[in-house]
Amino acid sequence: MRALSFWQPWAQLIVTGDKLVETRHWPTKVRGEIAIHAAKRKPDKTSCVYIPNLPLGAVIGTVEVIDCMPIEDLYETEYDTQLERSYGDWNHGRFGWLLINPKQFVIPINTSGHQGFWQWQIYTGGN
Repeated sequence: MRALSFWQPWAQLIVTGDKLVETRHWPTKVRGEIAIHAAKRKPDKTSCVYIPNLPLGAVIGTVEVIDCMPIEDLYETEYDTQLERSYGDWNHGRFGWLLINPKQFVIPINTSGHQGFWQWQIYTGGN
């Protein structure tokens, strides 16, 4: 499964369904379910939202990427809310990835992350 690493609290906001648009400076053609990895970097208490005791250095859930478009195409749509804007960078020239079906794992799975998309395989045991 493809995975993407995020700093906290954004990883948590994605898997709980509170963040529906991931804003990036680069577009993606990736569609479908991806694993959400919470990077080891500690959350900044001055970020948009501070949630104590967030998991770090672990895959914490999954989400589906259903589209990617220039951020300007999302202006004045149902996605363009004050809360959503507080969770991302909605400046001109960026891209919005639309996210659905978030799933938060009950127990985070510790693993190292990487920059950009990377392949993650969960070990299920056996020989």
